[in-house]
Amino acid sequence: MTAVLLDPHTRLRSRYVPYDAITPGLVEAWRDLAGRAAEPNPFQTPDVVLPTFEHLRRGRRVGLLVVGGVDRLDALLAVVSPMRLPPDARRHVAVPVVQALTEPYAQLGTPLVDAATVEESTAALIDLPMLSARGVALVIRYFSDDGPVAAALDSALARRGLAATRVKTYERAILAGGPRNLGKNRRSRVKRARRDGLDMAGTLGELRWQDRAGDPAAVEEFLALEGSGWKGEAGTALASRPETAAWFRAVCSSLSGQGELELEELSAGGRVAAMQCNIRQGDWVFHVKSAYAEDLEDHRPGVQMLARQLELAGDHPGLVRDSVTAPDNVLFNQLWPDRRRLSTLVVPGPGHAGAWVHRGVRLALTARGRVRARGQDGQADGAAQASRTAEQISG
Repeated sequence: MTAVLLDPHTRLRSRYVPYDAITPGLVEAWRDLAGRAAEPNPFQTPDVVLPTFEHLRRGRRVGLLVVGGVDRLDALLAVVSPMRLPPDARRHVAVPVVQALTEPYAQLGTPLVDAATVEESTAALIDLPMLSARGVALVIRYFSDDGPVAAALDSALARRGLAATRVKTYERAILAGGPRNLGKNRRSRVKRARRDGLDMAGTLGELRWQDRAGDPAAVEEFLALEGSGWKGEAGTALASRPETAAWFRAVCSSLSGQGELELEELSAGGRVAAMQCNIRQGDWVFHVKSAYAEDLEDHRPGVQMLARQLELAGDHPGLVRDSVTAPDNVLFNQLWPDRRRLSTLVVPGPGHAGAWVHRGVRLALTARGRVRARGQDGQADGAAQASRTAEQISG
């Protein structure tokens, strides 16, 4: 289906490709676009998206919003549709929306957009060909709000007399490479991590750091290590469900084949103490999952891994590590000094339906603010529902 263009400044066309219509040729063009993207996002590449479609879609309708032809793409966003937002405070109607594909292990929703045509390609992408049939708005969680794609999106909407609603904006820890003054507190934490490493080496034996990407046995060891601790007991480890374990194996295999997987391991005396899975794309490294031996918690092996990355960052100017964590993650926040801004966006579709969603989301946000100011006991039922609506949109 081809969109009816609303933006006279773009000549490009956007279309929706359902999961079962994704061809090898499209995947090849998709990989090429990822290498040209204005902002890298491995969680929107085929190496992560296709295993997610296969193992984690849970009956949802999934596909791709794409701009461009068969051989060359200018923009792409993996999406789920239709998602249903709960009723707002005044109109008790569930709202169908298109939502960017994000999972608990893939917390970055920024579309892939060609760096050479970022303005035009972004404008075409948000013409939203699916909206007329499947939804009245586009929701993008974990959207990078301080880069060229955000600027292009806001500009395209402004030309149409529209605006995206930021339901939730926050900062999360990143680590930019290059020489720097870390400050007294972070220097002391790095020194403490070094001492912990010496203590662990004295207890267990020589420390060894290695990247085991490409070793299938390392993937299984990671799953076993994570499942042996509190995540396994809580049922939140990857190995706790067959589908999430299968997803992880498929992602690691695909990324390893592309040379973009990091599977870092810290061992002491031949025993695995901690592991971390990362994705490298261009000048960015994105954290996916980490695990450590909980009986070695006194030696803080997980902290040792992050502190080592902090120490090595000075030798790698231009390299940026994204923690891909919640904004209140104490460990990353204490060690990594830099931040990036993210938002949950609600992009209204054209016409009255899109305008209604825009007003409804703003009403929900206003009501949520009132609820928080007054406390739960004094809120009206309508305000409570609107608050829950805003919370569900923002995740």
